[in-house]
Amino acid sequence: MTRAKKSKSSEVGRTQHSQAMDGADYAHEASDKGSDKDPYLLPLDEFVQYALRTKLFPDPERRLSPLFEFTRWMRGRKELGTDAYSAAKVIDECFKRIEGVADVVWEDMFPDLLTDDPRAEFIDTWGKITTPANMDVLQVAFRNALKVPLHPRLAMSSKYCELISIAGHLQRSRPAQPIALPVERLGNLLGVDRKFIGKYLKFATDAELLRRTSDYVPHRRAAEFIFATERFNWITGDQIN
Repeated sequence: MTRAKKSKSSEVGRTQHSQAMDGADYAHEASDKGSDKDPYLLPLDEFVQYALRTKLFPDPERRLSPLFEFTRWMRGRKELGTDAYSAAKVIDECFKRIEGVADVVWEDMFPDLLTDDPRAEFIDTWGKITTPANMDVLQVAFRNALKVPLHPRLAMSSKYCELISIAGHLQRSRPAQPIALPVERLGNLLGVDRKFIGKYLKFATDAELLRRTSDYVPHRRAAEFIFATERFNWITGDQIN
C-alpha cells in the first residue's frame, strides 16, 4: 500500500471506526449492567467493539506490541481457538459485520496505531500472550493443571495434588522466578479452608518440591516459593525423582 493510498484509507477508517465506536457504546453500557458486567459475556461482535473502544492501547511505558492489549483480550474468547491465523480470519469476519462492508481492512480499524500491518502484528503477538485478559496467572495455572495434573510420589490427598499441580504450572510460566502462592485464593480455587493450604505448602516444602524464598506479609504480600519443576515429567505429570 502506498503512503498516499494508506493515508486515504486511514481517513476512511477514522470515519468508519467512529461509527463502529458509536455502536460499541451499547456494548460498553451492557458491560456495566448486572449479569453482563463481564464483557466476555457479550456476543463476539459486540465484544470486539468493546475491546476496540476500551482495551486497545497498552501502557505507553511498556515495550510491547501496539496490538498487545487487543490481542490479549481476544485470547480470552473460546470462539477464536488457539491458532493465530484462524483467529485473525474470525476477526476479519467480525470487522466486516461491524463495518457493514465486505472489503474492510485492519488498517481501517486501527487507523492511529503505530504499525504498518496490524493484522500481521496481531498474528505475531498471539503466540506471545500467556495470560488472556480475563485471567490472571493463577487462573491460567489452574486451567493448565486441569489439563496436565501432576502426580507427586507422596500424594497426601487429592487436594494436595491439585495444589502441587497449580504451583508447578505457575512456576513453568515464570522460569527461575519466585511464585506467589496466596492461601486465600488457593483455598477458593480448591474449595478448602485456608488452613489446609498452609498444611499443603508445608507438606510440599518438606518433600522439597517447594522452597520458600520470602514470607507472607499480612495484607501486603503472599509467601513466595520456587517449585522444583525438574522433578516432574511434564508430559505424563509423574514425579521422576
